[in-house]
Amino acid sequence: MSVDIFEFWSQIGPADKYHPKDREVLSRMKDAHLFDLRCLPHCFVGPLKTAPVVLLYLSPGFDEEDDLKDARTRKGRDRYRECRKGEQQLPGPKEIQPVGGGGNRALHALKKTGNLFGPKSQS
Repeated sequence: MSVDIFEFWSQIGPADKYHPKDREVLSRMKDAHLFDLRCLPHCFVGPLKTAPVVLLYLSPGFDEEDDLKDARTRKGRDRYRECRKGEQQLPGPKEIQPVGGGGNRALHALKKTGNLFGPKSQS
């Protein structure tokens, strides 16, 4: 059975902290799962629908201030909803937050892929 990833993630509400199909497992595991359910799920970034190459990474990390703010604000929830559609461009170096560790790791990994941000890229 094949499931379209974009259809799957379209089933989540803008303020939901996990996908509805994960509810049973998360409930059964209680707090043993180690997910911070105050945050929004961030499944992918970039134009996956048209990407010639897709890079798979583990979670970019957690920044308590920014991630929780995104979950509480309409602007943050809207940004996550748009990301789940798989049509947004990759963030540039100014959009990646160099805080917490998540943004730093993501920026470092993306810059290692070559001239991803254009000729004015800075490390």
